Amino acid sequence: MTRKQAVLRTASYLLTFAMGGAGFLWVMFNPRRQALHDRIANTVVVVAAKAAETFSLRRSR
Repeated sequence: MTRKQAVLRTASYLLTFAMGGAGFLWVMFNPRRQALHDRIANTVVVVAAKAAETFSLRRSR
């Protein structure tokens, strides 16, 4: 994550909370499971255990 993305993502939390938390509801409708602050900053949350499992499966092929 770049510094710009980190700043945008953190600042976007304020917008999400100002909307009464509605920005978190976007997760249910977004195929990449991004909340409003993720979409604004163009970031995604990666679950480390799943990423490691996927990586190890790809390497063993």
